[in-house]
Amino acid sequence: MPTKKKPSFEDVTIELNYSQAIRDQIKYNRNYDNGWDEQRIFHAAQFCKVFHNKTLNPYVVQKFLDEFKETVGFDIDY
Repeated sequence: MPTKKKPSFEDVTIELNYSQAIRDQIKYNRNYDNGWDEQRIFHAAQFCKVFHNKTLNPYVVQKFLDEFKETVGFDIDY
């Protein structure tokens, strides 16, 4: 009788694109319609990456963008 092959399991991963989530917020939310160049988007994405709970819920991203604007990203150079 042939032996049963054991199932192989791979890690389940997800890739989060914070930069695109921020661009989406800028596009759809009038509070973020000016002063957002690629460098500022990069810094805000790094801010979200460090302080975020690892989901891309638009309301949570919006909260972090508000905090980023208020604190100027804590002036952290990423």
